Amino acid sequence: MMRTLKQRVLITLTATLIAAVVGALVGYLLGRVITIRLAEGKLMEHATRILVGEEAYSYESRVMLAKVNNSPYTYCSDTEIAWFRNMIYQSEHLKDVGHMHNGKIECSALLGQNDKSSEQLHPDYERWDGSKIYMNPTPLRFDNQPVTTVQVAGAFAVYNPYNIKIFDSPTMHYTIKLFSAPNRLAGHLEGSATDVDTSVPALDGQYRLHNTLFSVRCSSRFFNCVTTYLSIPEALRADRTQLALYTTLGGMAGAFLGFICSLLYRHNRSMEQQLRRAIALDEVQVVYQPIVNLTTRRIVGAEALARWTSEDGVVVNPEVF
Repeated sequence: MMRTLKQRVLITLTATLIAAVVGALVGYLLGRVITIRLAEGKLMEHATRILVGEEAYSYESRVMLAKVNNSPYTYCSDTEIAWFRNMIYQSEHLKDVGHMHNGKIECSALLGQNDKSSEQLHPDYERWDGSKIYMNPTPLRFDNQPVTTVQVAGAFAVYNPYNIKIFDSPTMHYTIKLFSAPNRLAGHLEGSATDVDTSVPALDGQYRLHNTLFSVRCSSRFFNCVTTYLSIPEALRADRTQLALYTTLGGMAGAFLGFICSLLYRHNRSMEQQLRRAIALDEVQVVYQPIVNLTTRRIVGAEALARWTSEDGVVVNPEVF
């Protein structure tokens, strides 16, 4: 027998539900791919922004250091210190500038003429061009903010630690690597270095290692490389609304498609459509019912009857079709 209305409704609901689940899964996977791609784009934009800022800091510090090393005033005189302060006042990226000899600060814009018995500083990194980098030297800290100091010849300059705050992001992390020479890593300059995979190349590009996304931008002038990074779970959490939207839309699209396909299937499997196909394929058979004369017990004729077996293998009563 053909399926009852209750059976057909149950099949439709089941097909719609299954299609909705599959659609939601496909929507989630699509949303995941799109979210990760967007995160990679944001990481590269962030790395580029940090690199532009770092190059601006480096360029201004080199210009300032060259001026200090070629100062027209008496070494560490009040006039020279006043000149230092005027330069710092006009500077966008530097907090202090002055003279340093044998690791001791002799004078600066903020410290004035320093005590000769002051602490001797030791550079954390020395670069191929002779410049030296001091990471967070005690005499030059501001409000306990970590500072970076660069020395060229006898002049030094201190980066403004507050300017670096603009690099902070609520979702993305970064680190700035310093190279003592081309392709020779000296160490970590700024940012969070502890979570950065050491196998990430110092080459411009985007990388994915150990479920973490990395974007790298390197400076050809100052041998700095900026690496921004974000774990894939962090990226998905940051854009969870977008991911939920893709999942919901996928589920709705799947449910709609499943419902339509179920209706088409039901229409295609209806008795009318099956009978049309059976007639076209000559599958409706003719059988003969003998007519017997009861007196003579002889066949005197026959009644021609149509017989049809549906595609479900059910013999359909002629009174039905």
